[in-house]
Amino acid sequence: MSTLELKDPDISRYTGEASFESMKAYSDVAILVFGRAGGIWAGESYALLTNILRGEWGFEGMTITDANEGDYMSALNDVNAAVRAGQDLWLGMGTTKISQDSDADIYYLQRAAKNILYTQANAQLIEVSIRPWRTWLYVLDGVIVLGILACGYGLVKDFRRSKKQQAGK
Repeated sequence: MSTLELKDPDISRYTGEASFESMKAYSDVAILVFGRAGGIWAGESYALLTNILRGEWGFEGMTITDANEGDYMSALNDVNAAVRAGQDLWLGMGTTKISQDSDADIYYLQRAAKNILYTQANAQLIEVSIRPWRTWLYVLDGVIVLGILACGYGLVKDFRRSKKQQAGK
């Protein structure tokens, strides 16, 4: 597997800002891939996750790791360091132990939970826009249903009238 290795986190500022600006209007989730920034895995880089992504670019959503293939992230990287750096959601199999020993650990976990909940609460899961032809289709459906109801009402009324006429003879 090849990994992108950036020697300086400042490179991210220039190479990624344009693509982030185009993504910003459409997404509240940033996926951190297997790449490295300044020799540090992107999902564990405080400079990338907190300083650049959230600080300079104003990203408010959640960050998520790429799928954990084998031991790449869990053996070589520290989950606790990733959470402290600003990583919110960890895609992996099995269990991951996260420290809850100090107030700082609890703070970082609460921050991650807040980012995940913020993203879910503000997600537009289904774009609701009704096309004009659909509106006309709904109107046509309504007219057909009203026509069927009117025909049914007329049949019932005629049936009752004929019953009364037969009973009167």
